[in-house]
Amino acid sequence: MNVPQSPSPLTSVLHKVKVLSGPEAIREAIFISGLAELWAHAYRSSPVAAQREDALYAPESVVERTRRIRAELGHASAVLAYVSQGADLVGFFWGLSVADLQATEPLRGNDVARFTTHDADHVAYLSMLGVHPGLKSRGLGKGLTRALCAAFAERGFVEAIARTINELALERVYRPLGFKAYARFRDPRSRDAERFIFGSSLPLG
Repeated sequence: MNVPQSPSPLTSVLHKVKVLSGPEAIREAIFISGLAELWAHAYRSSPVAAQREDALYAPESVVERTRRIRAELGHASAVLAYVSQGADLVGFFWGLSVADLQATEPLRGNDVARFTTHDADHVAYLSMLGVHPGLKSRGLGKGLTRALCAAFAERGFVEAIARTINELALERVYRPLGFKAYARFRDPRSRDAERFIFGSSLPLG
């Protein structure tokens, strides 16, 4: 599965969002390489300098990106929503339970766990959203978010929570779907960029 340099028009791709469990997705090595490539491609075009210039998204950091993908998607709670055009991956969104996030990435897990009163096993952490730069501002991010949240709701999750330093994504993707900001603060781990923590009950309205 590759990342197209110039994807064809969006047309009906929003109706082709597919959902897999995380363990199902990482059984395919070609799937992992496609995620690692598109993840970097999408974030290197971010309007936020702290994301765009993060060493994680440099071409030579593919081993670390692959490790993180496997670490998160390897959990039984993990879910991946994705869109492809032919053999090309053009968008993805994955998440896992807050409990599993705390076990995998304690700093991120603890960042969000304090903002929910629900059992961490039943709160979905929306981890990584990536859309091909050529398809941004076309509704694909919202479509992937809806599909991922619906999959978590079907699995008995009662809330979705996330964090970002991309305020544009918060305003264009998440708020229109009913997400509310829980907190905002300067994050020294991301070059003091303003960090937002936000969430919504599930299912989405």
